[in-house]
Amino acid sequence: MAEITLGNRDASIVLDSRQDEYVRKVIKGATGSALRSLELTVASLATQARAGWPVGKSPTHKRSRDQMVEGIRLVSDGQGPYLGAYIGNDAAWAYYIRSKKVAAYGRNAPVTLTPPLPLDEQVEQPDPKALHAFSELIRKPFKARESELAAELQRETTKTARSA
Repeated sequence: MAEITLGNRDASIVLDSRQDEYVRKVIKGATGSALRSLELTVASLATQARAGWPVGKSPTHKRSRDQMVEGIRLVSDGQGPYLGAYIGNDAAWAYYIRSKKVAAYGRNAPVTLTPPLPLDEQVEQPDPKALHAFSELIRKPFKARESELAAELQRETTKTARSA
């Protein structure tokens, strides 16, 4: 089971197991199965991002692929409390990573044929341009699922409110 974090990006706390269980009961009562769906979506997107994340070049740094983070947060701002999901990378340089190994969102990773085809069978393909790993592997897939998750949360909340 993933942890629920209270707070926001600048200041947050991770709940211990007893507090986590209590908060989950409250959220489940308000949202039905939407919390589980949110957790599964976040886990799936994080797994895909981790699999496609290019490995850093410097052996002196911890590999940025190993610094992927994900979770669910209860956040409060000027509009009140809300439930939010996050996927990111804790490496300080993660946002700046560009690589030709990163596939554009919605496309497969570039394929390298080994061994190469004989010269007469090779097809000239332009080199793919280096893309930002953070945008293509985290931001775009997450944004694409936001409206679907929000609609499910709305359905579950309406269903819970009608049954009360």
